[in-house]
Amino acid sequence: MKNSLQIFVVILLSACYAQLHAQNNTVNSINFFYQEDLDNFLIEHPNANEVLGSVQIGAYIHDLSPLVNITKIHGMLRIRHNQLLQDLSGLEQLESIGSQLWIERCSNLVDVSNLNSLKSIGGIWQRGLYFVDNVSLTAIDGLDQLRVAGGEFIIEGNTALQHINLPAIDSVGNNILIRNNESLTSISGFGDLIGAGNILIHGNAQLPQIAAFNALESIDGNLSISNNTALNQLDAFHNLISIGGYLRIAGNANLNTIDGLGQLINLGDYLRIENNPSLTSISDFENLEQIGGKLLISGNPALENLQGLQNIDAATIEELYLVNNTSLSACDVQSICDFLLADDGYAYIISNAAGCEDAEAIKSACVASVDSRDAPMAFTVYPNPATQQFSLRGLSTSPESVQLINWHGQQMMLQENPASNTFDVRGLPKGIYLLRLKIDRAYLHAKIQIQ
Repeated sequence: MKNSLQIFVVILLSACYAQLHAQNNTVNSINFFYQEDLDNFLIEHPNANEVLGSVQIGAYIHDLSPLVNITKIHGMLRIRHNQLLQDLSGLEQLESIGSQLWIERCSNLVDVSNLNSLKSIGGIWQRGLYFVDNVSLTAIDGLDQLRVAGGEFIIEGNTALQHINLPAIDSVGNNILIRNNESLTSISGFGDLIGAGNILIHGNAQLPQIAAFNALESIDGNLSISNNTALNQLDAFHNLISIGGYLRIAGNANLNTIDGLGQLINLGDYLRIENNPSLTSISDFENLEQIGGKLLISGNPALENLQGLQNIDAATIEELYLVNNTSLSACDVQSICDFLLADDGYAYIISNAAGCEDAEAIKSACVASVDSRDAPMAFTVYPNPATQQFSLRGLSTSPESVQLINWHGQQMMLQENPASNTFDVRGLPKGIYLLRLKIDRAYLHAKIQIQ
């Protein structure tokens, strides 16, 4: 009697469980290796529209239409190493994927526009969207409702890919990596995206411009745009204000100007502009106020001056590299002058044109151009010319330091936290000097003649 009761209870629970699943139209994780498995799924679960786990599609699947009723996958949708699928017909009703969309090495896949109902992918710590090494894929478009891609967003090694257009995305959990898609000619969309982790756009040889990311205001990590040999303009990033990590623009053979980064104010790490042989101007960096260490301008043979870097606070520059810019002859912008004349950071300057050939040449140019660089003085020097001493008048705050620098950029006097605003110049050679005051981490300049 007891055994009969136990059997009855098990049968009843099983029936209730089956009925519950039938009512909720759910199934657990499913792996489809052969087309027969997938065809049987629709027969066995005709009402299923929700997968509580993941869906994996194997190499021998050629038709996804048995998944036509699925609207939600709680785990991942993974399609890998498949040589039969040409499109994703059957996934038109899919609205959300809880973990990741992973499509890799599907050699005949041409079109993913059947994901036209998809609205969200993944969580913050998941690899949200992953299109890799699909050699026949020509476009990533049609996903006009996709707004959220949690985790990473990776489009890589799709050798036939020409267009990426994702107009509705407004949230990416972490990184955006678009790299080594050798036929890619356009990136558009991302127009509502305000923030991101890291953005790397690399090795897309046919990409002439980036027309995207125009609402982006901040990047928590790094922005790297490199080795896109056809890239000639950055028609993007027009609202980008802050980058928490570094900015690297390198190896873009046809890039002429940095014309999309005019609003950038803060960099948390280094700035590297290197090996862009057609680059003639970096003037769009004119709003950049601070970086987080190294400033490197190297291997840009068409660049003639450093206009655009003048407003960087020299105190945020720890190392300066100006190397192998063979046309660069005008380096005496305010930030570079302040850094070099302070003489408290490392500088490596070599193989540029005359005027920027070394630190001493730049210092001399800085001294000579002080009148044209500075705003009207907030103080006066009396007497000027001076013979024995001079005084500073009109200062509301005592200077932290006072320097005299000769015409060759050599420091001839330094007084830190001076006790008074009168200074003895007896014993200094006659000539014209640059007077440099440091007040509240900023610098003021004037010329003084000693007779």
